[in-house]
Amino acid sequence: MKHTHISILLFFAVGLVVSANNGSVALAHPVKDIIIDGDFGDWPDTALQYPLSHYNTSFKSEGKLDLAAYFRIGYNLTERALYVAVEVTDNHFVQNPGDSRWWVHDMQVLYLEPRHSKEPVGVLALEATTYYSKIVEQNLNWDPYVKNAGWNMVECEVIRVDNRTRYEWKIILGDHITPGRTLGFDYTVFDKDATEGYPDTLGWGRNNGIKHECSQCLGDVLLVPSEAQLATLSGKVDVDQKFVESATLRLESSTVIENHLDVTLDSAGTFRQKLLPGSYRLLQPDRLFWEDPLHLYRLKAVGQETVTLRKSGSSHLELPRMTKLVPRAELIPKKGLLHEPNATTTQTIDNFVKAYMNHDVVPGVSLMVIREGKPWYYKTYGVQNRVTGEPITENTLFEGASMTKPIFAYVVNLMVERNQLDLQRPLHEYLAFPELEEYPDYKKMTAYNVLSHKSGMPNWGRTLLREPGTAYGYSGEAFEYLKRVIEEITSRDIEDIIREELIKPQNIGRMEFKRSPALRQVFSRGHTDGTPSIRAVPEEPKVAYSLHTEARAYTDFALTLLERRGLKAETYNRMMRIHSPFPENRRETDHPKEGMGLGIAISESKFGKMFYHSGNSGDFKCLFRMYEDLNMGFVVFTNSNTGNFLADDLALLLVEGKKK
Repeated sequence: MKHTHISILLFFAVGLVVSANNGSVALAHPVKDIIIDGDFGDWPDTALQYPLSHYNTSFKSEGKLDLAAYFRIGYNLTERALYVAVEVTDNHFVQNPGDSRWWVHDMQVLYLEPRHSKEPVGVLALEATTYYSKIVEQNLNWDPYVKNAGWNMVECEVIRVDNRTRYEWKIILGDHITPGRTLGFDYTVFDKDATEGYPDTLGWGRNNGIKHECSQCLGDVLLVPSEAQLATLSGKVDVDQKFVESATLRLESSTVIENHLDVTLDSAGTFRQKLLPGSYRLLQPDRLFWEDPLHLYRLKAVGQETVTLRKSGSSHLELPRMTKLVPRAELIPKKGLLHEPNATTTQTIDNFVKAYMNHDVVPGVSLMVIREGKPWYYKTYGVQNRVTGEPITENTLFEGASMTKPIFAYVVNLMVERNQLDLQRPLHEYLAFPELEEYPDYKKMTAYNVLSHKSGMPNWGRTLLREPGTAYGYSGEAFEYLKRVIEEITSRDIEDIIREELIKPQNIGRMEFKRSPALRQVFSRGHTDGTPSIRAVPEEPKVAYSLHTEARAYTDFALTLLERRGLKAETYNRMMRIHSPFPENRRETDHPKEGMGLGIAISESKFGKMFYHSGNSGDFKCLFRMYEDLNMGFVVFTNSNTGNFLADDLALLLVEGKKK
């Protein structure tokens, strides 16, 4: 029997107590005399087993028999401790001692939010394998509660028995261990069966991928008092079938403010849950609902009901519809505002931005409007972090994501102009790509293929999907390969090249491309449905996505392109024409002609020629559009996954007007 001991210690500060809400609920009963040794024989036979049933796979595994898991949970009031026992059945147990990267081995993460706040707060994500343990991304967390956690109040034992792995936990939570209250809790198992790619995941509640940064993505644990006689509440909520997926019902105790939890509604809107006796308020909280990546809906609470439960009793309720759809305001004019601006135009722009921010929960925006080829209206809005409330200022930097690519493309086209790089010469003749050697066609890939997004590579992944030059296929990975080629040719760091060849000579404002203490002081947090993110900035420049900047600085670059500065006319003519038409599923506009130039998108319509690029890192959305023939456009950065609706509709507000 393989037996590994891990001692994990944590300090938990006392905080506010409210609710988490992915709809999964567990009951924790009192336990005693449990030794943390991986042997579950000292757990009471009455302890409920909760299966982990939310499965997400990236690679084909052997099926359910290869991965199954359950947990038990209890608490000890004398010790003020939460106990958790998890058993994972997995025929292939992968470990890589000495490597703490989460995607290279089997491991698990226990998620805790003892304060159980209704508002987003930090999550203590405890990651453990047989040979290491840590708090996930603790140094990046924005919540002092998590950042200041220590390793002195948690104990964990991990053992492997045949095809089963057991994780047993004891976590001291102080006053948070109070009978009758609730905690935020969840659990995810990571199963590394494939030799490449990311592990499969098996979680208790929904949202396996983002629980470590989303307190409202956790389930709920009710600490059941000793000798308590539970009641049963069941019922049905009138729910619009369009929005029933992921719908929950919140149950808030009227007498114990620390007791509230969310239960899942099935496709018919029904629910059933055991609760402590007492009076409860029933409501459905405000939420955002994604029908698909292009359709976001705002649902707002419109009322609540109450119910009183008696010991060992049961109640059944038929509840009315408790949310309503809140549409975006119709604010787009028939004709774009920039064609004939007046004294109220800037106020109209402000009202538009604020309305979209409010409806779509976009915390912060940096916007520049360009007219007659010059900066015309600039403003910042909102906050860097929706929870802590630091305001967006003129110095706040946003992640630019793929809007990094046109900046790199400018430098590449400059090198071609200087005969330092041949657009049509195979890149492997400059620098080999060892991981692609198994694909002979990769040796046909050129800088032209990369800039026009016909490299044959996927967006990310060191493989070849098709022969280079044969079809459009967006690829950040190919841009990173071209970066390495440029650095090989010049013997210079790509950031130095960008600064010396573009930023300094064209007097462009602040742009950062890698992690630094200075950047950390001024960069905004990204947000996912209103929750601040904790992702790291890359340690080295990534020409496909690592730009951090704001609207004024990026406008400096956009006007460099508009005015055709820094490059020869023939270079601009080649760069700014369509080389790779977009397929229907990649189009970003309804313009008749649209496709990729050399590192920048191009379209043609009744508004003339437009060059543009968007950026999407998940928790940041940004866009710049320059209507070349009209000499107008805009640059906008948002710190939210929902910011694309504002960005896209700014084009209608400012230039194109309302669609028929």
